[in-house]
Amino acid sequence: MRWLMDPLKPRIPAFVCSCATWLAGMVIALPYPIYTTYLDLGLYLKQFRGVGICAVNLVDDMQEYMRGLFVIMYCAPVTILSYLYIRTSREFRAPDGHLDVLMFEARVSTRNLHHSPRS
Repeated sequence: MRWLMDPLKPRIPAFVCSCATWLAGMVIALPYPIYTTYLDLGLYLKQFRGVGICAVNLVDDMQEYMRGLFVIMYCAPVTILSYLYIRTSREFRAPDGHLDVLMFEARVSTRNLHHSPRS
């Protein structure tokens, strides 16, 4: 949308986008260790001495965490993308309600000028 409104405005640097993505991922995964328990298998069988596994701690309320992940990782992005697609489609609509075909025709004619058939 920003590109449509002001195409000369500089883009957000890739480094900033990358850092924001990593930061968001770390914040989302941060509570996971709270719901994870380390089980030392050597306490149960001597042949497994020094071997352990990480398991989900079912004592705590895991449903709340999973529901939060579902909302943050699925519902929020789908809602945001749907909103942006609807908003973008409204920007492309002409005042009479039809999609603006002139922009497409201009692109096609420009493309044909650049890719002229070989003689």
